[in-house]
Amino acid sequence: VLPIGRNGFRTARTLTETLDLTAALEDELQAAPGAGDARSALFARELSGMLFHARTGASAALARTESRGVHQRTDYPATSPCTWQRRLAGQGLDMTLR
Repeated sequence: VLPIGRNGFRTARTLTETLDLTAALEDELQAAPGAGDARSALFARELSGMLFHARTGASAALARTESRGVHQRTDYPATSPCTWQRRLAGQGLDMTLR
């Protein structure tokens, strides 16, 4: 997921900005007039899926308060020895930490 400034090295601020941006784009998509043809409907559906992916990834990254592997939080640079045993589980639009 690009741009790298939003995905490579994260902070709570940039993740929150990403969530705000995806929410605004989702609102704009919902307010757009209905698709007039199949190509427009497909584009709207694909865009909705991309926004869902971005929102879910940013929400999970915000919930994870450590750096591990390719997940780098500059505001949480250390690896937490306890959190590797917990998982973020998503179902539908909800996400929980187990």
